[in-house]
Amino acid sequence: MYRSQYENEYGELWVFVYDYSTNTGILTGSDMDWQDYPVVDGKVIGLLFNDGELVWLRSAWESAIKGPQNSDRNNGGSASEQHDSRLLH
Repeated sequence: MYRSQYENEYGELWVFVYDYSTNTGILTGSDMDWQDYPVVDGKVIGLLFNDGELVWLRSAWESAIKGPQNSDRNNGGSASEQHDSRLLH
């Protein structure tokens, strides 16, 4: 599982999760009452993003689809990666 979060300049928190077992991505956030939205090819239908949010989501998607790293061998071979991208805004 890959997880990335981003806090925009308004203090709204976004969380992107990519599940390697199903090859699916989900985006949720405080601005949308934590409702889940599917992410397909790095895009979310029906949501508007500012430039910083777009850069973060595209970066998170690209990192996720590269596949799990072998850095978490104690977790059944699946890696869990987190990065906080607040520095993008």
